[in-house]
Amino acid sequence: MINIAYIIDSLQIVGAEKMLFLTLKKLNREKYHASVYALFAGGPIADEIRDLGIYVNVLNLNKLNIIPSFLKLAISLSKNRIKIA
Repeated sequence: MINIAYIIDSLQIVGAEKMLFLTLKKLNREKYHASVYALFAGGPIADEIRDLGIYVNVLNLNKLNIIPSFLKLAISLSKNRIKIA
């Protein structure tokens, strides 16, 4: 199985987020294991993605927590064996 991480700014109901949801909805789950990381905010699409059985992590990034948030992201990517190329 190939692990994929999608990193996006938020999960509001707008263009890129809608396309991400449609992509995840059609993703071959026998071949790929997906997870989604929203940098700034969750939103309605987050629940729809979770309903697909896909892990969603909202980092709520801001000026005060930038370093801890990126450390949390790095640890999660490593833990889920996601390689960055």
